[in-house]
Amino acid sequence: MATAVVSLLLSLLTTAAVDLESSFLQNRPDLLLKHLSSRSRLSLTLPEPVGFSDQLSAEQAYFLFQDILGRFLTQEFFPESGLPRELQGDIMILKARWAFRDRRTNNQHAFRLFFFFRLEKPPPRTGRALPWKIVEIKAERI
Repeated sequence: MATAVVSLLLSLLTTAAVDLESSFLQNRPDLLLKHLSSRSRLSLTLPEPVGFSDQLSAEQAYFLFQDILGRFLTQEFFPESGLPRELQGDIMILKARWAFRDRRTNNQHAFRLFFFFRLEKPPPRTGRALPWKIVEIKAERI
């Protein structure tokens, strides 16, 4: 039973990793949006040249990433580790590398992104599986 639960949870995170990769490579913030919680705010910290640090609703994050992905052309995006790393019982971290070019200045940059996923309980009286939702995104320059 425990093996099946772990397998299910890892498959949900693998789906999230594929969606994140597609979101950045295809300039599709809608793929990111479906992995954000509608019940809690996203903590987002991105260094320069993006230069943003705040807490946002899922909808605000969608519009911010629409702007970011429009300004910066993704050259590569890939998870750095095969499986997410468990931080605590209900939090997992997925690390990814994002290389991009500023469309205005033509300067190239690279970030290591940390996506913090939290296991979110379903609303009462629903039969859906417990989804992993992104609750925090941090970045460091490489």
